[in-house]
Amino acid sequence: MINIAGEAKEFGLIEELAEEMEKNSCEKNIKTWTVLVSYYGKAKLIGKALLMFEEMKTAGVRPDAIAYREMLRALCNAGKADLGLEFYKDMVHNEVKLDVASYKQLLKCFALCGDVAAVHFVGENMVRLSEIPEPHTYTLMLKSFCIAGRIKESLELIRDLKNKNIILDTGIFETLVKGLCSRDRIADAMEILEIMKRRDVFNQNIYGILISTHLRRNEVSEAFNLFQDAKESGIISVSTYTNLMQHLFWKNEFEKGLELYNEMFAMGIQLDSIAITAVAAGYLRQNCVSEAWKVFKSMDEKGIKPTSKSYTIFIKELCKVSDADVIAKVLDEMEACKVNVRDDIVWQVTSYLEKKGDIEKLNKAKADKERFTFYPRDGEELGAECNRQELSGESESNQLQKRLSDSFPESALKLSRTPDMQEVCQILSSSTDWCSIQEKLERTLFPV
Repeated sequence: MINIAGEAKEFGLIEELAEEMEKNSCEKNIKTWTVLVSYYGKAKLIGKALLMFEEMKTAGVRPDAIAYREMLRALCNAGKADLGLEFYKDMVHNEVKLDVASYKQLLKCFALCGDVAAVHFVGENMVRLSEIPEPHTYTLMLKSFCIAGRIKESLELIRDLKNKNIILDTGIFETLVKGLCSRDRIADAMEILEIMKRRDVFNQNIYGILISTHLRRNEVSEAFNLFQDAKESGIISVSTYTNLMQHLFWKNEFEKGLELYNEMFAMGIQLDSIAITAVAAGYLRQNCVSEAWKVFKSMDEKGIKPTSKSYTIFIKELCKVSDADVIAKVLDEMEACKVNVRDDIVWQVTSYLEKKGDIEKLNKAKADKERFTFYPRDGEELGAECNRQELSGESESNQLQKRLSDSFPESALKLSRTPDMQEVCQILSSSTDWCSIQEKLERTLFPV
């Protein structure tokens, strides 16, 4: 029940439940304490989270690795670098192992707060204490500096590694180029490319990053000059082709974009769902529905399974140009393929049908809400290179959040968003399924 209250950010109720446990002499175990620390941390109530952590130790409960990581994550997300460093030292002293995600959070936090010495301190400990390969450690350090926009420190790190005769792989330079481009220091990034060319080192990812940066700045001629240069040096990735195609489609130069698509065929480059969906969407913007559908269905012939994102983009474009029958056909195919549909797609379809005045299909679309599984809007752009190779990377330390959401039925989590949290807790505590839910939590949330 504390978990459900936490999902709804009902911190007053959390405290009531915690007090009720004490009143009824119900001791909090490591799992309860960790949930309390986690939710206070996510709400950036750092004082409360720290208080819970200290009370846990005072109560004689020894924090485990998950509890430490949750507290550390809270401090890093709140930008409390000084407390994070002390906490990290305590973890090292108590021989608590950190996972890669925790190290990433620490390095990023210290770099953003300008504590360069702490970044090096953690990096040296990673090499000495963890099982993370040394080159990967230095890449993580470099990435943290780049995220923080500390290019000077990034270059100094590379210089130090070179002086130590540590072999630098191309991944190091990819990270640096990405950092430079994110700060619009494209001239410096181009200099790194020139150095690599003089050493006969070809890296398609670096070309892709530079091309994407030029496109972002709407420097199309520079992007295509780099593209031609890259083609003379090696094979270009499908993502780079896709970025160029999308930019041309956006500039209403559909035929030029289509030429790139055909060029990939001719060169034998393996297409993916993102590239094919981009072309299908391009056709739809030209009001060529049959051609778009043919391209979209070509994924089946190539053994490519359309993703939920592919269907989403296709339907959005269909709503702009097509009729209700084609839209219904795509939705039916999604249902047959058991593809999840986000709620904004059904919202867009129903809005489209309302404008068209198609009552029969409108009622059917509304009924589909009961059939489909929905996801909220995420605002993700199709095929963006910066999303493919995001500097920060996806955090792996949110395992607690994933475990919590997996451990409760969707109906309970939906209820937790309603105002009457007391009613939610009452329903859960009186439910005949509560015992099985508790058992599931025992097994999945904090495995032995």
